[in-house]
Formats: sequence, C-alpha cells, structure tokens
Amino acid sequence: MLEGDSDQHRDAAIVGYHEGADRCIRDRTWSYIARPGEEPDELYHLLDDPRERTNLIDQHPEEATRLAARFGSYFRQARATGVVKGIQGKYEVASGSVG
Repeated sequence: MLEGDSDQHRDAAIVGYHEGADRCIRDRTWSYIARPGEEPDELYHLLDDPRERTNLIDQHPEEATRLAARFGSYFRQARATGVVKGIQGKYEVASGSVG
C-alpha cells in the first residue's frame, strides 16, 4: 500500500477487547459477532444492512463459519467448541406446542 502496489490494507478486521468473550470479524460484505455461552452469534450483511439490525446467522451459517475460521488460534482455543450458534435452534429446543 505504501508503495502504491495496492489500494487495500486488509481483507478483514477483528475487533474486541483482548480478554473479552465477544469478538467481531468484518470483511467488506459481512460482520460476524461470536457471542459467549448460550447467547446466539450474530451475522449481518453490511451492504444491505449497514446498521446491523437483521441477524442473518440462521440464513447464512456458511458465511459465519468462513469468517470464524479467520480468528486467531488464541481466540479459537478459548472458544473451545468452534461452533457457530444460530438463533432458531435455541428457540426450537425451548419452545412447546402452540395450541
């Protein structure tokens, strides 16, 4: 970039407090937030939803998995499961029949 060979600095950026449980990784199209414990992870399509209001984690888990794979090894070890957690599964397990 400094020598003019490229106009881009990086493909993605990781954001979060170094000892915090939450982590966000963003590229030019997607923002993936890994949440701790039982909280569902979040995925936003930045081009259509720049204010990150519609969580698409259940509709596009492959994008969340792709971004999650780019976290560094230190964070992956702390997160242990390596699983992208959607929203729907939590509610399907917790819900009863509607009558």
